[in-house]
Amino acid sequence: MSSSVPEKTVDIPDAPPSLLNSLVWALLLPAGFATASVLGEFPHPATNLCGAVVALATLATTVVLVGGVWRRRWAALLVAVLGLVLGLCAGTGLYGLYMEEFGVRSPVVVTGVEWRGEHPHCTVVETGGNHTMYELGPQENCSDSFERPDRVTLRQDPFGMLAPRLPDRPGASHTSEDAWFTAGLFGLTAAVVCCAGLRRRR
Repeated sequence: MSSSVPEKTVDIPDAPPSLLNSLVWALLLPAGFATASVLGEFPHPATNLCGAVVALATLATTVVLVGGVWRRRWAALLVAVLGLVLGLCAGTGLYGLYMEEFGVRSPVVVTGVEWRGEHPHCTVVETGGNHTMYELGPQENCSDSFERPDRVTLRQDPFGMLAPRLPDRPGASHTSEDAWFTAGLFGLTAAVVCCAGLRRRR
């Protein structure tokens, strides 16, 4: 007569979420939003289109990964909002900081300020060299504080890929503040993604 011995079952706990995996996504997602914003600063339709594609792809990845795979819907919503704000601010802040630090300086004279709709557009001419003329809009830092015949220093991209940028007017410089705001927003977005990854539901 044989007796059956009940089998013992051992519960194997789920493996903890990978810290490395969470950190990687915490860098990739905000970097995607920031990259899209930077691509939007280039004065070329192709790069602007690439920026829009990168932004949409990053947003879709955020929704699917954080909200779907990790099952952290509120975190996904927060990351999406922070990412969109980062996408609006990062390009402008980094563009201004880059031109401020590395832009080649050229003396120019303002020859006219024209309003097109709600935004001013400045026409400036180099005072030396070939007397090259530039038409610059708000994205290139043109504002109603410029008037004819102001003499200012234009900053140009040494690689010729970005549009020239007019200087900040005295007492109206926000370049460093914009850069710090961008860095803080990047860090906050990364922190939310990392926390969501470490607390993901299975």
